[in-house]
Amino acid sequence: MPTSLPILALPYTPNVWPVTSRPFTDDPKRVYLLNGRMVSRVRAAGEALFTVPCYLTNVVIGSRYRVEKLDGTLLAEGDAASSTVSLSLPYTGTITVKVKVRKSTSGTKYLPFESQATLGPTGFSAFVSQQQDNIAV
Repeated sequence: MPTSLPILALPYTPNVWPVTSRPFTDDPKRVYLLNGRMVSRVRAAGEALFTVPCYLTNVVIGSRYRVEKLDGTLLAEGDAASSTVSLSLPYTGTITVKVKVRKSTSGTKYLPFESQATLGPTGFSAFVSQQQDNIAV
């Protein structure tokens, strides 16, 4: 859910509106007048609306995971500390993401796993099916 920002009451004088040339990355708690209405800020194109919960299940502990957009832009990566990886990813609109998982370190090694998931307004859950690599030593 989006975070609520406090609205600061500004004195309003008809036909006298503050003009700003600040970039969209300005302080999000700042209040501007836009066509006579108070707004907390303007969201830039591609900026996240909010974050959504995403889950990778059945992951071999110790595996590396990576979630990226189809163009290769990284969204999340790390090491699986448990068989379910919980992520909080930015939601900018419904997109298809690539999920990659691999365990090639000490102990039993597994073949690379790659799949796609749809990152929507409620997030996603991806079941990971890693196969043991019998050739790697």
